Amino acid sequence: MSVDAAIKELEVLESGLPSFDGEVRLSIKEDVATLLLDSPRSANALTVKMMRQIGESVRTVMGDSAIRFLVIRGIGRVFCAGGHLGLVRAGLIDTERGRRMSRAMGEILGELASSDVVSVSVLDGG
Repeated sequence: MSVDAAIKELEVLESGLPSFDGEVRLSIKEDVATLLLDSPRSANALTVKMMRQIGESVRTVMGDSAIRFLVIRGIGRVFCAGGHLGLVRAGLIDTERGRRMSRAMGEILGELASSDVVSVSVLDGG
């Protein structure tokens, strides 16, 4: 599976689930990209929409040879509480959907890990 295929898979999963607050924003300044998890009311817990946006951000970072560093941080005092519990209740408890989501995110994060871009996470989020 490629990153593009993983993004498409997350789009399919997203279309069958209720929408929750939260978004991921990417900014780039010179050779540093910053990925911001913005869902402080849920401790930056990831929704499928946010996972798709992470994939899109990774695709952008990987496509820009000038970017050397990626900083990942959360809004507020929590970096990321994990997966959004509302998603589990809304349908990701279905093991096949959960596997599909996990494979897609694994592909996206694996691509980032195998790249030359140095990534760091700011764990206090503040």
